[in-house]
Amino acid sequence: MLSISSMTGNGTVFQRGRPIVIMGTSTPLAIITVTHGTTQIGESVVGKGGDFRISCTELPTGGPYDLQVSCGTDTATVTGVFVGDVWLVAGQSNPNKTLTTTLRESVRSFGSARPKMTFMYPETAPVYNYTREEWHRTGDVSRIGSVFANTLNSATGIPIGIIRAAFPGAPIQKFYNSDAYNQENGGGVAWVRNMPADALAMDWVYPFAGLSMKGVLWWQGESNIPAHEYYAGHLQRLMARWRLIFNRPDLYFAVIGLQNIVAEGDDYLPADQAQLRTAQRAVADADGNAVWIKTDDLTPTGDLHPPDDEVNSIAQRAANAVRTRLYV
Repeated sequence: MLSISSMTGNGTVFQRGRPIVIMGTSTPLAIITVTHGTTQIGESVVGKGGDFRISCTELPTGGPYDLQVSCGTDTATVTGVFVGDVWLVAGQSNPNKTLTTTLRESVRSFGSARPKMTFMYPETAPVYNYTREEWHRTGDVSRIGSVFANTLNSATGIPIGIIRAAFPGAPIQKFYNSDAYNQENGGGVAWVRNMPADALAMDWVYPFAGLSMKGVLWWQGESNIPAHEYYAGHLQRLMARWRLIFNRPDLYFAVIGLQNIVAEGDDYLPADQAQLRTAQRAVADADGNAVWIKTDDLTPTGDLHPPDDEVNSIAQRAANAVRTRLYV
């Protein structure tokens, strides 16, 4: 039985300038082909376990396109796909702030990705599986990701896909395969800090390694404020690791600067916040494929989780900063 993975199925945004990748399952060792119209654009052999991954000839920027996948007498049509730029929206709780929206036809969004690992959650939190997610045009999507995508699309006309991989309370070192030393430095609530070193990265980020993408919209830092002196090293390691995992040395990082946080206690001291922002900016400025987005002036409320209007402003500033560097 021929089955197409939801990550490369109907409505997918494929990264322009890269081969189109179709994934799924079918009859082991059978020949499987992909055609666009009357032109065959890809062919492969299904693996012994029944999984396949077909690398197809890239199509022009735009869409929607319909692709025909055939394996013996089984056929499936992948409908309404686009070719544009794909951005991974990652970090801790703020990228998970959602809105319910109907996106324009040329902008698609991947729903919030959740792993099949219940121990990573507080007992009161719901657990979702990757298998329940699909590219979609409506529903709850990352607010910062959606506004970022729509702003870029409005300015460039290029289809934009977003993938959300965010985890509340997670320190930065949980997003890459860090060593024991890194695990001891960085803060984070206990139920996140005590996870295995690479658990979050392996189950939240690396499953997308088979997809090509343009860049990362990174919004994280709150959990690392008490250990801000380690942040620059963590960010450099994360960027290097993700570029290797996604096989894209020029993977672009739009680093959302730590927002202004007004809170009692010693967890979010203003001086420590400033030091973390300095570390974020220094890493982005020294990297040839990154930009730091100043946000503390856009978050006057000082909320740990900024209200919708402040998130919208941050997303628009990030999109405009990326546009001037990559789309002009």
